[in-house]
Amino acid sequence: MQYIQSVLKELGEKGAYKNAALVSPGTIRIFVEDNTLDVQMETGRVTMEKIQRIPILYEANYLHLNKAKGSWTWLADIYGVALFLLALTGLLMIRGKQKQRGMILTAIGFLIPLIYLLTAH
Repeated sequence: MQYIQSVLKELGEKGAYKNAALVSPGTIRIFVEDNTLDVQMETGRVTMEKIQRIPILYEANYLHLNKAKGSWTWLADIYGVALFLLALTGLLMIRGKQKQRGMILTAIGFLIPLIYLLTAH
């Protein structure tokens, strides 16, 4: 533990220490907040892997994973139903061969996730 603290101090790492693990003989991996350090103990060589939030993608992923919970869940469900109704009414407006192709593509769109769910569980 003293070795880890000395490495963090020498590197000027300000992130909070989380954990450490011996990855291979002579290499220790130190986990700190928003950073991972691989230290080769014999040579003192350090490889850093910084984690940065990409501004718009982070927020989009936050909503996509539904970490916001609460009212966001309701809003997302209502939006999903509205998109389903939009697709359905658009499909019903088409005539002739175009409609047949639309029905086939819609069926494929339902079958792919259904097959995945049936085979994955």
